[in-house]
Amino acid sequence: MGQHKDITVAKGIHIVHAFEFADATARNAASVVTADIGKVARQLDDDSFYVLQNTTPTWAQISGVTGAPVGASYVVISLDATLTAERRLQAEASVLSLTDSGANGDITVGVLANGISNAKLRDSAGTSVIGKATAGSGDPADIVAGVDDRVLSRAGGALAFTLIATAMIAANAIDDTKLRDSAATSVIGRSAGSFGDPADIAAGADNTVLQRIGGSLSFAVLDTIPEDLSLTGDITPASLAANTNNYTPPGAYATSSTVRQASSVNVNITGLTGGVDGRVILFHNIGSNDITLTNQDGASTAANRFALSANLTLQGDESAFLQYDSTSLRWRLAAHSATSSEAAPRGASYVVIALDATLTAERRLQAEASVLTLTDGGANGDITVGVAVNGISNAKLRDSVATSVIGRAGGTTGDPADIAAAVDDRVLARAAGTLSFTQISTAMVADDAITFAKMQDIATDRLLGRDTAATGNVEELTVTGGVEFTGAGGIRRSALTGDVTAAAGSNATTIAANAVSDTKLRDSAARSVLGRSAATGGDPADIVAGADDTVLARAGGTLAFQAISTAMIANDAVTFAKIQNITTDRLLGRDTAASGDTEEITVAGGLEFTGATGIQRSALTGDVTAPAGSNATTIAADAVDDTKLRDSVATSVIGRSAGSTGDPADIVAGADFEVLQRTGGTLSFSVIDTIPEDFALTGDITPSSLAANQNNYTPSGAYTTASTVRQAASAAVDITGLTGGADGRLVLFHNIGTFDITLKDQDGASTAANRFALNADIVLGADHAAVLQYDSTSSRWRAAGSTVGGTGGGIGGTIATGGLIAFSTALDVIGGNTKFKWDDVNERLGVGKAVPAFTIDAVDKASSTIQLFWGKNGINSQLQVTGSTAQKQRIFLSNGSASGGFEMQTVAGGNDLHWLIDGANDLILKTNSVIRGRMTSGGNHFLSGEGGLAASATDGFPYVTSVAGIPTGTPTSETNMSPFVLNRTDNIWYFYDGANWVPIGNPALVDLQLMAEQTGVPSNAAYPVTVVAPIITDANDGDLKVAAYDDTTEEGRSFDLFIPPGATRIEFQW
Repeated sequence: MGQHKDITVAKGIHIVHAFEFADATARNAASVVTADIGKVARQLDDDSFYVLQNTTPTWAQISGVTGAPVGASYVVISLDATLTAERRLQAEASVLSLTDSGANGDITVGVLANGISNAKLRDSAGTSVIGKATAGSGDPADIVAGVDDRVLSRAGGALAFTLIATAMIAANAIDDTKLRDSAATSVIGRSAGSFGDPADIAAGADNTVLQRIGGSLSFAVLDTIPEDLSLTGDITPASLAANTNNYTPPGAYATSSTVRQASSVNVNITGLTGGVDGRVILFHNIGSNDITLTNQDGASTAANRFALSANLTLQGDESAFLQYDSTSLRWRLAAHSATSSEAAPRGASYVVIALDATLTAERRLQAEASVLTLTDGGANGDITVGVAVNGISNAKLRDSVATSVIGRAGGTTGDPADIAAAVDDRVLARAAGTLSFTQISTAMVADDAITFAKMQDIATDRLLGRDTAATGNVEELTVTGGVEFTGAGGIRRSALTGDVTAAAGSNATTIAANAVSDTKLRDSAARSVLGRSAATGGDPADIVAGADDTVLARAGGTLAFQAISTAMIANDAVTFAKIQNITTDRLLGRDTAASGDTEEITVAGGLEFTGATGIQRSALTGDVTAPAGSNATTIAADAVDDTKLRDSVATSVIGRSAGSTGDPADIVAGADFEVLQRTGGTLSFSVIDTIPEDFALTGDITPSSLAANQNNYTPSGAYTTASTVRQAASAAVDITGLTGGADGRLVLFHNIGTFDITLKDQDGASTAANRFALNADIVLGADHAAVLQYDSTSSRWRAAGSTVGGTGGGIGGTIATGGLIAFSTALDVIGGNTKFKWDDVNERLGVGKAVPAFTIDAVDKASSTIQLFWGKNGINSQLQVTGSTAQKQRIFLSNGSASGGFEMQTVAGGNDLHWLIDGANDLILKTNSVIRGRMTSGGNHFLSGEGGLAASATDGFPYVTSVAGIPTGTPTSETNMSPFVLNRTDNIWYFYDGANWVPIGNPALVDLQLMAEQTGVPSNAAYPVTVVAPIITDANDGDLKVAAYDDTTEEGRSFDLFIPPGATRIEFQW
């Protein structure tokens, strides 16, 4: 039905009033002149708009309305009579396919199964295969077999057709059985400290290792540990998320000496498995949450518990040196590295989210753009590093092998890998539960998927099949030559005559005797016979002679053309007379390199004819001697050196591991730090997991006394093989770093002097790999010591434990008075006083007060500044700063008259009051300034709750001041700000643009006579009107919303609006 259409737009619109077309034919047949170019017409049958481009006439449809130009060169799926220059998209038959996903979808061009024939591939060289001959991914090429009698093999890292080389045949013919027998649990070697014959070195007892003692090799108990002992084999188990009983750290825990453990929350560990007599474990908390080893906790099995004086809490980067006591069946504490209570240094190389001016060496954590993301979980939360959507480009992925995809071929969950297309004409498919590149099988096509309609049309009275020789595409076949259509939707065989007879349509056939001649058999392959090669009954097939000089024979239960093998010749069938004549004093054999014909062989080089129709070996000399013709050989002394023994596998010795007499074999050292030892009556290389009960750290040195600070300190003396450094100083000195770090190395650093020696934490004066990672400096007073272990993962020395005694510094110790909190005094002494007190009974902390009355009680100071992060959310929560209530500058959060109330009042008083009151009270922001409130943040400002309001809500709305009528005042200017107000009389919003109050969002401002201005009177007496009012953004139902056209970009053509004389408004009947 018709509706009034009011237009408010900042551009002129031209509507042609001289034309009105009923359809495309009428529009194109209209008589037009040059002056009409650029005019617009409306086509009534599909409600589309067109602009006249020339007098041909050529009409172009206007963008944004229905219809399309019929003369464009469209690509279509099916021909359309309304288009004049379209092209139909087709795919090459039997090669490509087109899949139409429907309107607004895609046309997918695909390759049909078996669509790429051999002819489509580029030509190959003669006698060649297609492949990648060289290492690395890349294009394939022809690999040519240039001559006969070559095989495709890999040599020198490349594929080629070559002769079979020696390296392709297994070597080391002299295996272990060829060696003389060895004694039980022994190795072959030379124990004496002189050059001579080897002999068996026997392991006579369990728990002995092969070692050199007193200049000789023998199996003995290990009673002395090397002076430069290192505890190797650290593991980093998965982070703990809950308390754990009978804990077995995942990983190679059974052979590890250091456990680097983290947790996502504070957790307790009540027991540790794997305890054997004397075993030592360095347990290191590498996370930020506390890990507590609970003392004698019954939650774990007795043999796995800790026997400590009390629970031991390991904070971030603290460690404990544990030893297992098999007498009491408990883990005991050998040493403990505690974290200093001092504040963290500002000069450390922190990793931060945002740069901080108070830090001097921080690094800001960034993520590679478009690849990784960082999500900040806030204080006490996590920084989560993620992978951006589409962040992993092809270049970021690891390289793939040639012609492959990345996936998981097996039917189980696990890591993906390359799935290679090893040969051409294969597709990736799942068969037998596994993904691989394979040919498309029948099972991969759904039953009934290929309908008759999908097949091409065929002529009447035709069948589908193939008559052309060789395998190929289906063809239309006529039904001549004995086949006829029944005329009732079927076919039948015509009556058979001749060699085979049968009635029409009958299957009762008869073959005449001798009717099937050679020519009547189906064609055979070249150089073939008809038979069945398999050892089972079934159809015969061609058995092809693929090469010259082969005979049809049965081998391995199968018939095939093959070379005559030895088994095909009867014993004694080839007589001497059948062999060609040979010269006197010759043998038959082959001396020429590679396989070939038998040759005449002379008997030089150790063989000789006897003169009585025989040959014999000449006398042997050298390493092995024997008379001529005799087999009684003798190996000369020292004749068998290392090179004459058969090859051994890498990192092994030759011996017999079993506890019985027999052939020796290689005994392999499969990993570093394993020693050869007898365990359970058997010899093998393994890690020493049991230290003798008289274990000792030997090799102490006493370097020269230090007189100044030391960087990259190397103690004088045999430091490289020492485990204890007994150091003195003539004055208080600092050591910033220590050389000689190796994975797991332990050094006991003992201050034997009277002056303090300070080990500096992460001090840049020393090379990074020589520094200490201690969390804070460790001050060693007189007769104090620290156990240091080198961590090769972070390349730092770490404190495994230290001692405290006397008045020196250090970590740990006790304070006589109960409840005092220990701290390091100005003299670097661990101490405490009554002004820093913990009430363990009532769980209260006193700062400056010996008997705290509150959870945190800090008083007795004339002026105090206390900074707290207040996170309590209970109903009775209070944070009080008490004292004289007469003074201002107080913060008072109370549960009194206003729950959660907050009041701030300046010293001078007045009206500078700021109230933030919860509950039934108002929120008041009030000052004496003209500006009553200001929010200067660059973020969003919310004037309501964070959630949305229901449509039926009666409160929760923001309120602003309104005026009665159109505003006329001049607001105070504020940089980059615009005031706005509601005219409550007309319900119109206004904003101030710096000079005028401008109405916005006025639904009533739609009448053209209020906004138009006349710009001229053309010859046709129409009034061109330019609309200058803003675009209507809130119109009533049925109103026409028009957007301005852009003349510069030609996105939509601008047109003029002609108003007939006398009109006061424009009405469109839509």
